[in-house]
Amino acid sequence: MGSKTRWLLLAAFATAFGSCGLWCGVENHQTQRGVAKMEAMLQGDAAAQLESVEIDYQQRRVRCSDPDALRYLERCFREGDKRPGLGGGVTYRLRLRFAGGGRLDTTTYWSDNGFRLYMPYQETDTGEEPRVRVVFSPPVPASVAELLAFLDRPWQEVKGVVLVMEPGGVRRESDRSLVAE
Repeated sequence: MGSKTRWLLLAAFATAFGSCGLWCGVENHQTQRGVAKMEAMLQGDAAAQLESVEIDYQQRRVRCSDPDALRYLERCFREGDKRPGLGGGVTYRLRLRFAGGGRLDTTTYWSDNGFRLYMPYQETDTGEEPRVRVVFSPPVPASVAELLAFLDRPWQEVKGVVLVMEPGGVRRESDRSLVAE
């Protein structure tokens, strides 16, 4: 192998590893911003606002960018009970994107009147209780009521369905990649 080839290979590896390092740094920064904004929201800071919410698992997905639903969820986070509780629930993955940047991906347990969530720095497999309990307080907007009914349906009835909540309405799409084979 010639000297020029070695330098080209070295440059290619350096570029690949550098790109990975840069990408990981950006992702980590987005997560850190998301955690900080979530902590601020949990303390009642009205400046921390949601841009979108995505909920996954149980062979279904919810994508929400509806401002009314997002403002309601923000209020529930700000006013929520910070003590563990609500018992068990159905597991869903929650992805929050914040206005101005920041993202939070976390495990949640949903029940009839709310959900519990782990903050990213909490261990989910140690038996530690989720740090935050979010209670759905009335009045619940119609779009959020539809979201809750969708999450509560048996997986056989909604497998492969994406509930899309946007300004102006709610619709359903099909996504076969959600269906376990």
